[in-house]
Amino acid sequence: MSNIYSEISIKSLEPMKVASYRIISQNPEEEVMEYMNNWARKNELNKQENMRNFGFDVPVSKEQAEKGLRGYEYWLTVSDTAVESDKVKIKYIEADEYAVLRITNPFENPFDTIPQGWKQLNDWVMNGEYKTTNYNNRYWLEEVIQEGNTTYMDIYYPVKDGGRKPKAEIVKFSVVELESCKLIGKEIRCMMGHPQGNPIPAFWEKCNEDDTMKSIQKHPDRVYSNACAGWMGRFDPADNTFSYIVGIFVKPDADVPEGLISIHMPKCRCAVATMQGIEPDVYINAHCSTEAEMKKQGLQFNESLGFEMEWYDERFAQNEGYKVIDLYMPVL
Repeated sequence: MSNIYSEISIKSLEPMKVASYRIISQNPEEEVMEYMNNWARKNELNKQENMRNFGFDVPVSKEQAEKGLRGYEYWLTVSDTAVESDKVKIKYIEADEYAVLRITNPFENPFDTIPQGWKQLNDWVMNGEYKTTNYNNRYWLEEVIQEGNTTYMDIYYPVKDGGRKPKAEIVKFSVVELESCKLIGKEIRCMMGHPQGNPIPAFWEKCNEDDTMKSIQKHPDRVYSNACAGWMGRFDPADNTFSYIVGIFVKPDADVPEGLISIHMPKCRCAVATMQGIEPDVYINAHCSTEAEMKKQGLQFNESLGFEMEWYDERFAQNEGYKVIDLYMPVL
């Protein structure tokens, strides 16, 4: 089988405007491709030269997974004149740098061939000089290419920091005492390095679209009433995964609504870096910048607590053109 995989190369993708749609079903790849190709024909975009297609997995709920459902998002590159319609969204994708592996005839045995390709690519990136140092708001992409009678799939794994200077920086750094509380919200499990794509941005979008955030923000025992969090922890070395929880803070003894999970947050000392910058750089650069500043100030990460979290409040959206978030990391 090894002869179906190419050598791995480093390539850049320029900024793209894409039409995007996602489907959750037992066969989401074929269904979303058919939907988008019909949409392109309806809008006479199929005549556009050099149109490219990209796809990636998106997370589903535990209940959906138990029913055998999966999620897939599909993009078609479009011109500046393309507009949203029929639930198809228009997105602007930043330039990024990728390690790329080509698979020949990927659909002859797709449930073996494609995952094995991703594993090979993930191992190459994470064990070499191009090791990815940030994951937020980056994409792990699949592109199908037809050349004559042969079908190829190029798989794209983002490397390092995308080969560009992050447009985000720490504007304030402090050490604070975080009082004991409880975080309640919804959880997904993510694999370190996201070899099949980063599910976190889509998970935030889903929690906003299904009113999860709107409903839990009304909790009567809420504390830090203007803040919500993206909590990362519960690393499992057995399968190299961690939990990401989207949620809010409540009193330690507060009830947990049905369908949500909770994390006890002990009283602890945290380094807090206030990041200011454009999307996605403000997320991408947060961990490395905070770690670097902690090292400068002689602060050591508290391994026994083993979490970090993004803190979002009214500052996040109050400024046009840039975002402000805090990153919390417990310290000794």
